[in-house]
Amino acid sequence: MPLGRPEAGNDVGAFARTVLVEENEHEVVLHVGGSPPLAVWLNEELVWDGRTPHGYHPDADRFSVTLRAGENRLTVFSTWLFHVSID
Repeated sequence: MPLGRPEAGNDVGAFARTVLVEENEHEVVLHVGGSPPLAVWLNEELVWDGRTPHGYHPDADRFSVTLRAGENRLTVFSTWLFHVSID
């Protein structure tokens, strides 16, 4: 997974990772919010790259992703704080 530096000038950040185990492949909606830059990877694929400064709003952005059957690795990067939930 190429992490790189999401935005020049930021010297600190935090990564969080969790594993979601699903019985079947299906689509879900991710709700994300946080301090930019905010990046979300699902199974090492970048699925969200949020750079709009709007302060912390837990559900600032929503988008659909497909969770596969078995393990799904969800990784998040932000410079300060973030929120991710799944519908």
